[in-house]
Amino acid sequence: MRCFPPGTGRVYGATAHEAAVLVEVPGPFFRELLQRYPQSYPVVLDLISQRLWSAISMIEEDALRGTQARIGQRLLFLSQMQRGGKPEGGPVTVRLTREHIANMMGMTRQGVHRTLKAFEAQGLITLGYGRITIEDEAALREHLATLN
Repeated sequence: MRCFPPGTGRVYGATAHEAAVLVEVPGPFFRELLQRYPQSYPVVLDLISQRLWSAISMIEEDALRGTQARIGQRLLFLSQMQRGGKPEGGPVTVRLTREHIANMMGMTRQGVHRTLKAFEAQGLITLGYGRITIEDEAALREHLATLN
C-alpha cells in the first residue's frame, strides 16, 4: 500500500522479481473509500502501523548492529513478508540475489556473500541461483540473539 501526504513524491522504490500487478489508488479516491466503508479503518491503520514498525526496526538494526545481525534480521523480515502472515514452520524461500541484498542495505556484494556463506555453513540458510532459503526462522533468530 502506498500512502503519502498530498503533494509529496515517492520515497522508496520496489523491484518485482516475477510477474506482478501494481495498483495505485489516488489519494482522494482512497479517502472517499474510507468514508464510504469506515469499517476498513482498523485494517488500514494496522497496515500502516506494521509498515512504520518495520521501518523503525530496520533503521535501528542498521544503526546499532553488525553486518551479520543486520543481514540476518533482514532475512527474517523478508521471510515474514514472504509468508504473508502465516505462522512460522518449514523453510521459506525468498527470490533475491546477493547483489539485491547489498543494494537494499547499502553494503558490498562481497560482504553480503561472506555473511550468507557463514549462515549457510551453519545450516541456517541454503543459497540457490537468485534465491535464498531460510531453513528455520527460529534457529536464525536464536543465532542472531547470540550476536548481541
